[in-house]
Amino acid sequence: LRLRFSSDGSTVVVLDHDRSAGTSIIRHWRVADGQAGKAWAIPLGIGMNSPPIAGPDGKTLYLVAGGSVYVYDLRTGEDRSP
Repeated sequence: LRLRFSSDGSTVVVLDHDRSAGTSIIRHWRVADGQAGKAWAIPLGIGMNSPPIAGPDGKTLYLVAGGSVYVYDLRTGEDRSP
């Protein structure tokens, strides 16, 4: 389980690994009111060795794995990796 707040403190992101399913689950909440955003699964291994990084805009999530950076839209779960 990895947890990280956005730099402005408005969003908290949790990355929870489910080894039996072979996935990690991304969950996030607005701190001000506890409103949950969309949760989605990503392949196990992405973000396992580093914490999730919420972008300063509160809308982008960055994860690192094997020297690659993965970029996700926090609102939709869309993979925006280069």
